[in-house]
This record gives sequence, structure tokens and C-alpha cells, in this order.
Amino acid sequence: MRGALVIGLLTGMIAALAQPTLVLGAATRPCGATSNEYVQAPVRATPNVTCAGARRLILRFLVGDKPRCVFDNGIRPCTLERFHCTGTDRGLTLAVRCVRGDRVATSRWVGSFTV
Repeated sequence: MRGALVIGLLTGMIAALAQPTLVLGAATRPCGATSNEYVQAPVRATPNVTCAGARRLILRFLVGDKPRCVFDNGIRPCTLERFHCTGTDRGLTLAVRCVRGDRVATSRWVGSFTV
């Protein structure tokens, strides 16, 4: 019985690792990268978010004008295009996640970031 439980757990873990990237329980797909003179960050989104919309949203989070989510003194949660966006700055890694219901746009960018 115990051996079957361990095998079941291992099988479940292997199956989970084989799935597409999951963000908040939703499968995301690659959507290219934001592109401007300041930053080129890779973007992922759920199928119910257009790639162009996801890139625009992430770019607005990073270098948009108003409302602004990234400041010289840090990052704060904000609302953009009715998405709740949060960011995490861990040294050279910046992670951004914007969520609106079951719609998700995300980016994880590695490198120096200055606004």
C-alpha cells in the first residue's frame, strides 16, 4: 500500500512537470517580448489574452506613464487596463504578473533595469 502511494505521488509529480507553464493554475504560452528603447522583456499569456495586449500591458507596467507601477524607490501593485498587476524585484530578476479573472499576462526579466 505504501509503495503504491509513493509511485502514485511520483507519477503525479512527473505528469505535472510535463504540463505547459502554469501561472496561477492557468497554462500560458510565449508571446514574444516587449520592445522599446529601455527594456526587452519576454512575455507569456493565457490563451484568452492576446499576445499584443499582454506585451502592451507588461510594457506599461515597466515604463508606462500613468499610472506608474515602477518607481526609482521600488515597485508597487497597480491596476492597468482592469488587470491587477504586481511585480517582484530580486536583484537582477524582475517578475511581473497581471491578472484579471482567469486572464493572465506575465514576464520574468533578468538583467539590469533602470527607468
